[in-house]
Amino acid sequence: MADYEPLDLGESCNAGLDSLGGGRRPPIGDQMFHGLPFRIGDPARPEAACFVRVMPGESVSIPVDRIADRVKSPGSGSRGGRVPVQPRRR
Repeated sequence: MADYEPLDLGESCNAGLDSLGGGRRPPIGDQMFHGLPFRIGDPARPEAACFVRVMPGESVSIPVDRIADRVKSPGSGSRGGRVPVQPRRR
């Protein structure tokens, strides 16, 4: 995976496990999704915000600071929402 570079979304996290309500809890900590590594929260701090929650009509900007061919998130697959990428011109 030489061309894969993870992004730290920690500064954008605004929702924790409690925001998901009851039911099945998603895994936190180091995970693999479709062969790619992700770190979701900190198992030592399960009460901390570990998701980026975007409500209808809202948007969030994640600075990448380099050219990105693709952006993948655990929620951008068949079960999740889209992750639109809007490149900024310099």
